[in-house]
Amino acid sequence: MLTTTIINYQTNELQEKTLKPATGIQGEYLIGRHPSCDLVLDSPVVSRVHGRIICQEGKCFFTDLGSTDGSRINNEEVDVNQNWLLKEDDIIRIGEFVLLVKDLELYGSSQEANLVDGNSPGIKQWSKGEITVRCVQVIDETDDVKTFRFVAEPPILFSYKPGQFVTLD
Repeated sequence: MLTTTIINYQTNELQEKTLKPATGIQGEYLIGRHPSCDLVLDSPVVSRVHGRIICQEGKCFFTDLGSTDGSRINNEEVDVNQNWLLKEDDIIRIGEFVLLVKDLELYGSSQEANLVDGNSPGIKQWSKGEITVRCVQVIDETDDVKTFRFVAEPPILFSYKPGQFVTLD
């Protein structure tokens, strides 16, 4: 669980939001303008699925998922797929929205097989070999395009770059 204060600096609207994953995946929160996101930011400059926050092994990380207009944390630009360690009072800027990180309730993970250190200290990431996943959500993007969300149990990070693919069996 993650509590944030969200400020729309264009309209001066302020709201407090406690994020709980809609899919029941412990510690993963999607941020974007699509209604299936855990935190919906309604603005044309926010990508459909802009970024995510993953909490595991006692730490939370923000990742920009290849958004059109990018993200900033504490006024520093976040590179695409960079895992940025969050702490209380960090400021995440997405379009005209400012998210102030207030409370972090963290989760642990005991998954060790086929894991390596990610881009940030403390986060684990799948690297090679087979992994069993479960489809937890299907998002209809257009009439002929769908986004599928998969999760391993227990959850582990699977980083990717735009244009990459994975073979499912």
